[in-house]
Amino acid sequence: MSMYIAGGAVVKAAIQVNNATNVKIEGRGILDLVDCLEKDSNGNIIMTNINSVTKNPIPAIRIKTASKVTIDGIIIRNSPRYSI
Repeated sequence: MSMYIAGGAVVKAAIQVNNATNVKIEGRGILDLVDCLEKDSNGNIIMTNINSVTKNPIPAIRIKTASKVTIDGIIIRNSPRYSI
């Protein structure tokens, strides 16, 4: 599996890799979790809304039971927790 985020692109999402081999996430674009954050009426971030069951923030890229994963060149922005 390959994912290329081109320079100038902004992907507003988190990425999850499960049970995979030979995964590449690369490029010069931005992985932005801003839309995955819950904000108060003043626009201040109060808690993530990406995991609605537990309200615990998840990382920008979650890798579970995977091997040979390459992440290269992307920018991670507005991650509510550790990034990978």
